[in-house]
Amino acid sequence: AVYLQNGASLSYYSGEKEESDIIISYGDEHIGVEIKSGHTWRRNYGMVLKKLIEAKKIARAYGVYTGERALVDGPINILPVSDFLEKLWSGTL
Repeated sequence: AVYLQNGASLSYYSGEKEESDIIISYGDEHIGVEIKSGHTWRRNYGMVLKKLIEAKKIARAYGVYTGERALVDGPINILPVSDFLEKLWSGTL
């Protein structure tokens, strides 16, 4: 995978009663990802990512869902699965 060839690592965040699905780390830069199987994005899905951005634990955040449109929820870029994977594999995430 391109992101791993570029020295990235994958992990997740788990706090007290909250979690984030994936944290992609490129050196000192961390990107949070929340993945949902629904066709709609609900604002509460991104609450943990917003907290991580405010705490400066991650630099950017993405929500991934099965909907058809790219959206923005505050600091979170929400992408359909195919758009997210295209960015991930091309190294433009």
